[in-house]
Amino acid sequence: MARMVSAAQNNGWLCGLADNLIIGDVVILQYMDDTIICFKGNLDMAENMKLLLYLNEMMSGLKINFGKNDIILIHGDEIKSLTYAEIFNCQIVMFPIKYLGLLSFLVS
Repeated sequence: MARMVSAAQNNGWLCGLADNLIIGDVVILQYMDDTIICFKGNLDMAENMKLLLYLNEMMSGLKINFGKNDIILIHGDEIKSLTYAEIFNCQIVMFPIKYLGLLSFLVS
């Protein structure tokens, strides 16, 4: 998964967060079986990320339970939140967040 995300990032299909602090912005953070995906608010990038997640499911044989995951918008509004929640079929949560035990999508 991390390699696919990195390739998508290198090809301009995804743009992560903290690009002003880190060379090559942050798109994916993983620890054990937990993942946080961070990307700038762009519907095309959200759809690209969803495609990568589906491809990962097909290649690994593992299934992502999107209903157990969360969308967290930074500087977002309610309409934007609903759009991303619909794309990823996830619930919307606000800060503070629980990290371990869930896949979170941070969208700026």
